[in-house]
Amino acid sequence: MNELLELSLRGSIAAGIVWLLDRALARTMAASGRRAWWALVPLAFLISIPLPVLSPHAVTLLAPWSRPSNAAAAMPPSTGTAPASFHIVSILFALWIAGVAIYLLVVALQTRTAIQKWSRLRLSTDPALLELLEDCKAEAGITAPIGLVVSDAIAMPAIMGWLRPRILLPEGTTAKLKRDQLRAVLLHELAHFRGLDVPLNWLFTLARAVHWFNPVVHFAARGWSIFREEAADEAALRTITARPCSSRCVRPTARPRPSARSPSANRFTTSKGDSS
Repeated sequence: MNELLELSLRGSIAAGIVWLLDRALARTMAASGRRAWWALVPLAFLISIPLPVLSPHAVTLLAPWSRPSNAAAAMPPSTGTAPASFHIVSILFALWIAGVAIYLLVVALQTRTAIQKWSRLRLSTDPALLELLEDCKAEAGITAPIGLVVSDAIAMPAIMGWLRPRILLPEGTTAKLKRDQLRAVLLHELAHFRGLDVPLNWLFTLARAVHWFNPVVHFAARGWSIFREEAADEAALRTITARPCSSRCVRPTARPRPSARSPSANRFTTSKGDSS
């Protein structure tokens, strides 16, 4: 338990440092840079990184029952019942294991449901859409094969998967948006793929599962998801900045609500006045 508490404390300190940097540099740093700061937080929760502000004694103070005192260590072993501190640690460990298992089970079930739902949809064979996707991939510097799914069952544009990624588009999006607007949507989703947002989101999911009891890790995941969306918008804008519609096609996305159900779903909004 001491190692777990130490990791949780280290991660919380790292998140606090990132939050302070984020507040201090909010007006001067782009969303992509702020997203990168927050992406480092799950590593602090999962990997033992030495921090000079954290001494081993500070962690011990968090769980004094997990280590015997010098006086207790000097006492001869007792043949009676186990001390109460042992039972407390055992109960806490069992609760932690149960929390991790439940969190991972919920994520696994939601992921399985999403995969089953979207795997039934066929890939688009529309030549114009596929040509536009390939053009956007070339502009974004992406060579990996990415499928395109268009369906009225899809609520909002998103990219799903990493080994076999697919961009999901609502049927209404492809029917109503102009080509330049649809290009901006595709560039936004491709920015998530290029930025490794899908594997990073699973890293956050793992950190949240291990430290489910620590609200700081959930706060950090939300902060990263916000700048993840804004950074994707920035990347799309950089690509189309020379085009006349660049000021109308993309605008900062609404702040998403993190969900384990769709870890790589990303909202994208377009100006209503430009829809056709």
